[in-house]
Amino acid sequence: MALGDITVIENDLKAIEILAATAAVNNAPASATAGVPTDLIRQAFGQFPEVMSFVVASTAGSGAMGATFRLWGMFGTLAGLAGGLWAPFGSGSETLKGVVNEGNALGEVATDLIRHAEPLLFPHHASRIYVELVAITGTLTSVTCFLAGRKVLV
Repeated sequence: MALGDITVIENDLKAIEILAATAAVNNAPASATAGVPTDLIRQAFGQFPEVMSFVVASTAGSGAMGATFRLWGMFGTLAGLAGGLWAPFGSGSETLKGVVNEGNALGEVATDLIRHAEPLLFPHHASRIYVELVAITGTLTSVTCFLAGRKVLV
Protein backbone atom coordinates (compact mmCIF):
# COMPACT_ATOMS: atom_id res chain seq x y z
CA MET A 1 0.00 0.00 0.00
CA ALA A 2 1.00 3.62 -0.36
CA LEU A 3 0.07 7.06 0.88
CA GLY A 4 -3.43 7.93 -0.34
CA ASP A 5 -4.45 4.36 -1.20
CA ILE A 6 -8.11 3.56 -0.58
CA THR A 7 -8.95 0.10 0.74
CA VAL A 8 -12.42 -1.47 0.93
CA ILE A 9 -12.58 -3.29 4.25
CA GLU A 10 -16.14 -4.58 3.95
CA ASN A 11 -19.23 -3.33 2.13
CA ASP A 12 -19.19 0.46 2.59
CA LEU A 13 -16.39 0.52 5.23
CA LYS A 14 -13.24 1.96 3.68
CA ALA A 15 -9.83 3.23 4.79
CA ILE A 16 -7.49 5.82 3.31
CA GLU A 17 -3.78 5.46 4.07
CA ILE A 18 -2.49 8.77 5.49
CA LEU A 19 0.94 7.63 6.75
CA ALA A 20 2.73 4.82 4.92
CA ALA A 21 4.89 2.32 6.86
CA THR A 22 7.10 4.78 8.73
CA ALA A 23 9.89 3.92 11.16
CA ALA A 24 11.34 7.37 11.95
CA VAL A 25 9.98 10.60 13.36
CA ASN A 26 9.05 13.31 10.91
CA ASN A 27 8.41 17.01 11.41
CA ALA A 28 5.33 19.19 11.45
CA PRO A 29 4.10 19.86 7.90
CA ALA A 30 6.17 22.49 6.10
CA SER A 31 4.57 22.79 2.68
CA ALA A 32 1.05 23.23 1.34
CA THR A 33 1.36 19.84 -0.42
CA ALA A 34 2.34 17.75 2.61
CA GLY A 35 0.08 14.89 3.66
CA VAL A 36 -2.91 13.72 1.63
CA PRO A 37 -5.78 15.71 0.10
CA THR A 38 -9.17 15.33 1.77
CA ASP A 39 -10.69 15.02 -1.70
CA LEU A 40 -9.73 11.36 -1.28
CA ILE A 41 -12.51 11.15 1.32
CA ARG A 42 -15.08 12.25 -1.26
CA GLN A 43 -13.55 9.88 -3.82
CA ALA A 44 -13.82 6.95 -1.39
CA PHE A 45 -17.32 7.66 -0.09
CA GLY A 46 -19.00 9.92 -2.65
CA GLN A 47 -19.51 12.39 0.21
CA PHE A 48 -17.76 13.63 3.35
CA PRO A 49 -18.53 11.71 6.58
CA GLU A 50 -18.66 14.07 9.57
CA VAL A 51 -16.69 11.66 11.76
CA MET A 52 -13.98 9.23 10.74
CA SER A 53 -11.65 7.02 12.73
CA PHE A 54 -7.93 7.68 12.90
CA VAL A 55 -6.42 4.18 12.96
CA VAL A 56 -2.82 3.15 13.72
CA ALA A 57 -1.31 -0.27 13.01
CA SER A 58 2.25 -1.41 13.51
CA THR A 59 3.72 -3.09 10.45
CA ALA A 60 7.02 -4.26 11.96
CA GLY A 61 9.09 -4.10 15.11
CA SER A 62 9.94 -5.76 18.38
CA GLY A 63 10.91 -4.87 21.91
CA ALA A 64 8.93 -2.30 23.89
CA MET A 65 7.23 -0.62 20.94
CA GLY A 66 5.45 2.72 21.16
CA ALA A 67 4.54 5.74 19.04
CA THR A 68 3.16 9.26 19.52
CA PHE A 69 1.27 11.15 16.79
CA ARG A 70 -0.08 14.63 16.05
CA LEU A 71 -2.75 15.24 13.38
CA TRP A 72 -2.59 18.39 11.28
CA GLY A 73 -5.07 19.97 8.86
CA MET A 74 -4.38 22.44 6.03
CA PHE A 75 -6.95 25.21 6.09
CA GLY A 76 -6.14 27.02 2.86
CA THR A 77 -5.24 30.67 2.84
CA LEU A 78 -7.11 31.67 6.00
CA ALA A 79 -6.19 35.02 7.51
CA GLY A 80 -4.41 36.02 4.31
CA LEU A 81 -1.49 33.68 4.93
CA ALA A 82 0.16 32.93 1.61
CA GLY A 83 0.58 29.22 1.04
CA GLY A 84 -2.05 28.21 3.58
CA LEU A 85 -2.33 27.53 7.26
CA TRP A 86 -1.48 24.21 8.92
CA ALA A 87 -3.13 23.79 12.32
CA PRO A 88 -3.32 20.80 14.66
CA PHE A 89 -6.77 19.20 14.99
CA GLY A 90 -8.51 19.16 18.36
CA SER A 91 -8.60 21.22 21.50
CA GLY A 92 -6.55 21.50 24.65
CA SER A 93 -3.29 23.09 25.63
CA GLU A 94 -0.91 24.19 22.89
CA THR A 95 1.35 21.20 23.53
CA LEU A 96 -1.53 18.71 23.27
CA LYS A 97 -3.51 20.07 20.30
CA GLY A 98 -3.69 17.44 17.62
CA VAL A 99 -1.93 14.84 19.76
CA VAL A 100 -3.52 11.40 19.55
CA ASN A 101 -4.43 9.38 22.67
CA GLU A 102 -4.53 12.46 24.93
CA GLY A 103 -0.79 12.91 24.53
CA ASN A 104 0.13 9.43 25.69
CA ALA A 105 2.32 7.20 23.58
CA LEU A 106 0.50 4.32 21.91
CA GLY A 107 1.92 1.16 23.41
CA GLU A 108 1.57 -2.47 22.49
CA VAL A 109 -1.81 -4.15 22.82
CA ALA A 110 -0.05 -7.52 22.51
CA THR A 111 3.55 -8.58 22.06
CA ASP A 112 5.07 -6.56 19.19
CA LEU A 113 1.66 -5.22 18.12
CA ILE A 114 0.46 -1.59 18.18
CA ARG A 115 -3.20 -0.98 17.37
CA HIS A 116 -5.21 2.16 18.08
CA ALA A 117 -8.35 3.94 16.84
CA GLU A 118 -10.01 7.16 17.88
CA PRO A 119 -12.51 9.54 16.29
CA LEU A 120 -11.51 12.48 14.12
CA LEU A 121 -14.26 15.07 13.81
CA PHE A 122 -14.89 16.92 10.55
CA PRO A 123 -11.70 15.91 8.72
CA HIS A 124 -13.09 17.40 5.50
CA HIS A 125 -13.02 20.93 6.91
CA ALA A 126 -9.33 20.83 6.00
CA SER A 127 -8.08 20.53 2.43
CA ARG A 128 -5.23 18.18 3.44
CA ILE A 129 -4.40 15.96 6.43
CA TYR A 130 -0.89 15.26 7.68
CA VAL A 131 0.29 12.81 10.34
CA GLU A 132 3.31 13.85 12.35
CA LEU A 133 5.11 10.92 13.97
CA VAL A 134 6.43 12.71 17.06
CA ALA A 135 8.17 9.77 18.75
CA ILE A 136 8.71 6.07 18.10
CA THR A 137 10.34 3.41 20.28
CA GLY A 138 11.25 -0.25 19.98
CA THR A 139 13.45 -2.16 17.59
CA LEU A 140 12.75 -1.42 13.91
CA THR A 141 9.21 -0.30 14.80
CA SER A 142 7.18 0.77 11.77
CA VAL A 143 3.64 2.17 11.77
CA THR A 144 0.95 2.90 9.19
CA CYS A 145 -2.02 5.24 9.75
CA PHE A 146 -5.44 5.38 8.12
CA LEU A 147 -8.66 7.34 8.11
CA ALA A 148 -11.51 4.84 8.19
CA GLY A 149 -15.21 5.44 7.79
CA ARG A 150 -18.51 4.47 6.24
CA LYS A 151 -20.68 6.21 3.73
CA VAL A 152 -23.45 7.92 5.65
CA LEU A 153 -26.82 6.75 4.36
CA VAL A 154 -29.60 9.30 4.62
